Amino acid sequence: SKVSIKGPAGGLSAIVLGCVLALGNGDLLSGYRNTLAVIVASGILATLLAVLRFGRISEFLPVSTIHGMMAALGLLLVFKQVHALFGVQVIENDSLRLIQLLPQTIENLNPKLALIGLLSLGIMIAHSYVKKNWIQAIPGPVWVLALVMPLAAYLHLDALHQYVFNVHTYTID
Repeated sequence: SKVSIKGPAGGLSAIVLGCVLALGNGDLLSGYRNTLAVIVASGILATLLAVLRFGRISEFLPVSTIHGMMAALGLLLVFKQVHALFGVQVIENDSLRLIQLLPQTIENLNPKLALIGLLSLGIMIAHSYVKKNWIQAIPGPVWVLALVMPLAAYLHLDALHQYVFNVHTYTID
């Protein structure tokens, strides 16, 4: 649609929000102004580097190096988000520690939240393989909302509660 954020811009919007929050120290207007200043300064620096022909340096970097770096960044993002997928809150910023915590996360997963997360991921993956025009006309995230929200309502994920599953007690908060 004309108003949805797709591709790299979707991740960029989260980064910009993070910059506004970090550079504002609690003051959103100040954070917004500081973020704009950083964007303008980086634009000036990029223009200066282009005028000085520093782009030629990129010819010395093998494409495989860039691909490897991008793949590593992708994996780091996956390992940062997989805990939320299973309904486990992890407060950790160290990437290697996040990977080490994965078995513990799987062991302590919240079944209802993991079901919603895995189903959502499955719908997004399946959407890219289905070739029906009427299915492709609706974006994958909209299909996720349409199909998963009724399940979430059925599982009472909208209210604070505890439930027992396989002799373990889980909390929805």
